[in-house]
Amino acid sequence: MGEVDSAALEAACERYVSLVGDEDVDSLMDLFAPDCRVEDPVGSPAREGHDAVREFYATLPAAGVSARLCGPVHTVPDARAAAFPFEIDTAG
Repeated sequence: MGEVDSAALEAACERYVSLVGDEDVDSLMDLFAPDCRVEDPVGSPAREGHDAVREFYATLPAAGVSARLCGPVHTVPDARAAAFPFEIDTAG
């Protein structure tokens, strides 16, 4: 596994936050590997694979969920990892 470009990794994180709660679930899923795993909220049963993760994210628009980045994206390109603070807003 090689190093990725920091700018590309940061852009992917920013795109993720902008797409959470958007109707365009296909674009959001383009950010995930086929064998992805999402544990949201932390401590809940993990959703594994595109179908399960897509099903989760597809529920967010109807729930009025949106997200916003609230700090810098910190990247570790050689580990292909990033951390970033964001807030989730709900309509309810």
